[in-house]
Amino acid sequence: MHMASRLGKPTSFFIGARLNPTSEDPEQELADAYRKLAAGASFLLTAPVYDLEALVAVLDALKNPTIPVLLGVLPLRDFNHTEFLRHEVPGIQIPDAIVQRMRDSGERGVETGIEIAAELIEAARGRVQGAVLTSASGSVIEMLQLLERLPARGV
Repeated sequence: MHMASRLGKPTSFFIGARLNPTSEDPEQELADAYRKLAAGASFLLTAPVYDLEALVAVLDALKNPTIPVLLGVLPLRDFNHTEFLRHEVPGIQIPDAIVQRMRDSGERGVETGIEIAAELIEAARGRVQGAVLTSASGSVIEMLQLLERLPARGV
């Protein structure tokens, strides 16, 4: 016998849209963001960001401080992961200094990737309204390690 469950109240959704701060065509990326917002998006979520200068530039160009922007965060795992993202995933740009840090990290790749992610989140505080954490390996432990590195306050 099947029994139906009732929800206590109607569900609600917030529609978000993707924003790529390191797009090869920043003007088109901004035009696309405005179209998405006009179509009903309530917030923007960035692709994984490793280039803080590119993030700041696109946020400054957006010229709409009322639109929440969530920072996409994907900690790097090791040098091979860094190179894969850099060369095989369209729209991902990783500055040479971060590539070098990951190259130099050796066996400490996961830890270095978490350090870099925490630094980027801290540097973006006040510019974004939150962060969305993703793990390349699906590791909850890595996400907890990242969260533990952040001060206990809102992004």
